[in-house]
Amino acid sequence: MLGSYPPKADTGSSLRRGGLPKKRPIQVAFFIMAYTVYVLYSESANRHYTGYSSDFEARFLSHNELGTKGWTKAYRPWKVILKEDYPDQSSALKRERWLKSGVGRAFIKTLEH
Repeated sequence: MLGSYPPKADTGSSLRRGGLPKKRPIQVAFFIMAYTVYVLYSESANRHYTGYSSDFEARFLSHNELGTKGWTKAYRPWKVILKEDYPDQSSALKRERWLKSGVGRAFIKTLEH
């Protein structure tokens, strides 16, 4: 009986009459891989850095604390002045390329530091 209390013990049988298994709903886990486009600013050097990543927090940490090489190491500390999320890599890459263009760099200069 549905909804009875206490629940009946499961007999462990998942076979219907005729030896066919019972139909069970298919459970599928979907997750969206989001990408973040970001612009960092170094006050000490008055420089900007534009990039994108599927794991922004880890990437930002690598710019500021981790790692022993790379262009951004010399201009630490960095602060985030622009952060935008995109549903797929191609959209994020398109936005990053625009921000690295002449018009995009001019836009970045208008952002408050």
